[in-house]
Amino acid sequence: MAYSQQSDVENVFGIQNVLRWSNLDNNAPTADTNRIAVACSLADEYINNRLTNSIYLIPLQIRGNAGVNTMYMITDLSARWAGCWLYESRGMADNQLDDGEIDVTGNAISRHRKYVDKMLDQIRQGKILLPCVYIRNYTTQPQVFG
Repeated sequence: MAYSQQSDVENVFGIQNVLRWSNLDNNAPTADTNRIAVACSLADEYINNRLTNSIYLIPLQIRGNAGVNTMYMITDLSARWAGCWLYESRGMADNQLDDGEIDVTGNAISRHRKYVDKMLDQIRQGKILLPCVYIRNYTTQPQVFG
């Protein structure tokens, strides 16, 4: 199950921005759905990799009767990361540094990526709990090892 899809990315960044960022050809009249799907897949892999060795079974799955659509936070994080990838992979130059490199650390889009990383860190550290399946050997009860 994908964590996000095109409509989720559009909900965060807007339909016109996603259309523009998804196309390597600036004159295309519609969004490149293949590039958007790749961005969403890469976002899912990024989230899964960041949450590896956390308390959750990867890929994330809804726990028990928590409901079908309760992974809103993960959907949002995946959509934000996918939008960042679409924007940055076009090679859009926000700031040119003296050595010719592109500085994307100060643009508005990079704030979304920083937010994603901050939230994933908090999830991995157990500061934010998700309604997802725990790994089998995880327990919230103290354990005694002999």
